[in-house]
Amino acid sequence: VYSLVDHTDYGEPADGQPPQTEINIPDVSEDTQHVYVSESNLSEDGSQVELTISYNAADTTLTGLGLHVHYDSSVLSLANTSEVFQKDLFIQPNNNLEGDVVDGTEATDSYVMMSWSSLFGAWPDAGPVDLVKLTFDVVPGAGGPTPIDFSVSSNAAGNEFDGQSQIIELP
Repeated sequence: VYSLVDHTDYGEPADGQPPQTEINIPDVSEDTQHVYVSESNLSEDGSQVELTISYNAADTTLTGLGLHVHYDSSVLSLANTSEVFQKDLFIQPNNNLEGDVVDGTEATDSYVMMSWSSLFGAWPDAGPVDLVKLTFDVVPGAGGPTPIDFSVSSNAAGNEFDGQSQIIELP
């Protein structure tokens, strides 16, 4: 695994250094579908955070992916989904606020669900690909680290799922 650091200007915290969200992009492993945050940007006023959710696999002819992106609704509120990967899109991204028991952690209580399905096993055709851009409103008064986690409702037979959890640093 190698890391990139997002140097977006988040404002000035007490120590004079802007908070930084470290981006972890996984090395591709055989027989594994990887999902991760490839970009994180906080608005200048700290009221929104935009995340690019990306995918990669050694085999680019798989059958799809059913994905949940988990977050803490006491810190973040889904404002928008955009730039959705369209190839074999089965379920458009939609927000679930009814309680999050899927990822097994108490740190997140909501998730965005989406799904891609290929009948002919040619998904996504090439990798890596950006799956979706999610824009969250930051709840007023919220700050510090907040988790973004991933789980699957379905993935390609014979493949493991590797969702790279991400901690987003808010001012």
